[in-house]
Amino acid sequence: KVLVGDAEALAVTVPLLLKDAKLTKKTEQFAVQSANGVDTIGFWQSPDDSVQWDFEAPVAGPYEIWMEMSHEGEGGRFQVQVGTKSVEAKVPNTGGFGTYRRVRVGTVLVEQTGKNSLAIKPLEIVGAAVMGLKDVSLRPATVSSVILDTAAWEFRFPKHDLRFVRF
Repeated sequence: KVLVGDAEALAVTVPLLLKDAKLTKKTEQFAVQSANGVDTIGFWQSPDDSVQWDFEAPVAGPYEIWMEMSHEGEGGRFQVQVGTKSVEAKVPNTGGFGTYRRVRVGTVLVEQTGKNSLAIKPLEIVGAAVMGLKDVSLRPATVSSVILDTAAWEFRFPKHDLRFVRF
């Protein structure tokens, strides 16, 4: 389980470890694999293959989703779901499955404290696989964020102490 939230934790990136991932497999080879001392999730070849992590969130709020991924050529699309909220993104061309790039996928609102889950599901597979996945982490949104939720927009801004002076 991963702890997300409280004041001190909000200043720190929260990794979702590949070894703690729960895989739903249709493709036999879809798995956490180790090559040259680096763990990755590879052979993601079916829309029915997905990965999920459970984590405890003591504080609700906006979090940026960061992923380190690889793909040869232009990639397909995938969805990251946190609780009932989701973000769709496109897999970038990183120059090959052995070349990884860290990408900010989007910002999602962790709605409740306590048990939460994050799941990644392919929407469109282009090429040999949806992606090679090396790392997933949640970072507290420290800058102004726009979160699109269905048809509603929600704007969140960092907390600022303001001082009012009257002349």
